[in-house]
Amino acid sequence: GHAKNSTKPSTADSDPWLAGLRYQAASKGLEKVEGAHGGNLPSIVSELRTLDQKRLDTMKSVLRTYAEAQRDLLGKALQNAEEFCRMVERMEPEQDCTEFLESSGVRDDDLRALEQPQEEEEGTGQDL
Repeated sequence: GHAKNSTKPSTADSDPWLAGLRYQAASKGLEKVEGAHGGNLPSIVSELRTLDQKRLDTMKSVLRTYAEAQRDLLGKALQNAEEFCRMVERMEPEQDCTEFLESSGVRDDDLRALEQPQEEEEGTGQDL
C-alpha cells in the first residue's frame, strides 16, 4: 500500500474563519447584554444591599428575642434552684421527727415511762 494524503474536510469546530465569526457573535451578544443591564448594576447592587441588610436585621431580631427568652428562662431556673437549696437547709430532721411522733400521739416522756417498767420486769423475770 501506498500512503494517502490526509485531507479532512473542514468542520465548524476546526475552521478558523468560522471560529472567528462565532467569537464576533458572542462578543456582540455580550455587548448587548452589558448595554441592557450594565447601567442597572449600581441599582441592582443597591437593591441587593438593602435586601441583605433587611435579612440580617430580621435574623438579629429573632436571635435577640430567642437569647433574651433563654436568659429569662435560665434566670428563673436559677432562682428556683436557689429557693430549693434554702428549703433544704431549713429542714431539721430531729425536730421534724419529734413533731411527727408527737402529732401521732407519741411523746418522748411517755416512751421513757414505758421503758422503766420493762427493765424492772426483765429484772424480776430473771429472778424467777
